[in-house]
Amino acid sequence: MEEEPLGQALRTYITTKIRELGEWVKPDPADSLLLQVLKLMYKSVVVLLLTALSPVVLLFLIISFVGGF
Repeated sequence: MEEEPLGQALRTYITTKIRELGEWVKPDPADSLLLQVLKLMYKSVVVLLLTALSPVVLLFLIISFVGGF
């Protein structure tokens, strides 16, 4: 059995995690409308924090901050 190249394994892992996050964000039709709205607000804050703390965004912010001096 051949091992998967590192780049392909990383791509597969990231794709899997993004799909899991997408499934987590989807509203549950069994919940009431109010509960769906509350969950959506909570989940949107979590996704926003995950995006803000991603390494790419942090690197861009650091470069912009250093470039400002």
